[in-house]
Amino acid sequence: MKLLVYALLALFVPICLMNGAQKPIQSGPILYGLNFAGAVYKIDPMTCEVCPVFYPEGNEGSFDLVVLPNGDILIQAQNGLFRFTPPDPNATWTDSGLYSGSILAPNGLVYLSSVNEQLWQFDPSTNTLTLIGSWPPNIEVDEFFYQNGVLYGQGTQLPNTPVFIEVDLNNPDQSSVVVTNHPFTANGGFTNYGYTTSLSSGRIVRQYNIVTNTYETICDFTNVIPSGFGGLAEVPAGAPVLSCLCLTDAGTVNEGLISLCVPVNATVPYNGDAELDADDLLPVSYTHLTLPTICS
Repeated sequence: MKLLVYALLALFVPICLMNGAQKPIQSGPILYGLNFAGAVYKIDPMTCEVCPVFYPEGNEGSFDLVVLPNGDILIQAQNGLFRFTPPDPNATWTDSGLYSGSILAPNGLVYLSSVNEQLWQFDPSTNTLTLIGSWPPNIEVDEFFYQNGVLYGQGTQLPNTPVFIEVDLNNPDQSSVVVTNHPFTANGGFTNYGYTTSLSSGRIVRQYNIVTNTYETICDFTNVIPSGFGGLAEVPAGAPVLSCLCLTDAGTVNEGLISLCVPVNATVPYNGDAELDADDLLPVSYTHLTLPTICS
């Protein structure tokens, strides 16, 4: 029975965990990537393991995301701002404002850049948006990241010069350009420690050092994920980390612990006893991958 829908399989070992080519790093936070279709993935930059973790609904044409201290996810999309409490796919709060990039500050507030060149503040404790001010003339800001305690913005000095600015949170119009003509685009994400997917269609995670204006490749997901990550966010320390979900063409499984060996056939009692064949365990979009045998 092949329904081509999502399935949430709670296994002893997550069979949907995938690995990209990697250059190991010594330490780093867990990241969430938001693909252009609006799905959220978990990325471990230490191992280059990646897997889908959340499929929100209602957000169209997603731009960026922020993980809040309690684990909620704030998504900026073409049709507004959405707050989600996973695993519930429905937004718990929305706003019609349009924002292109965002970052969680050390004080727990969120800073956002609006599409009309303004800096805003979002307070997660009250769901309150506050305008701080406008960017300098002829500056557009698309993304943010903290590095060495300083907040930087990635954007463009009109008409078309790519720049990084050091953000003045008190007077945004006094923010200063610190790097010009960098190689990154607005088609990917940036987050703390300089992690970015703003090259190569969003499928490669790199780490940028703004002091030296250099970067290195950390994880290459070119042959692993179906679409690039337009948004990238650090999971803050202490926030719950979502578990991997599975995509399968055998039906929808919403609950229960299933112990499987691969390759085997199994009966899925949560979808009318649909038979889950061995090849159904492969995510629909990744049937070119070979998964290891996994036994309980």
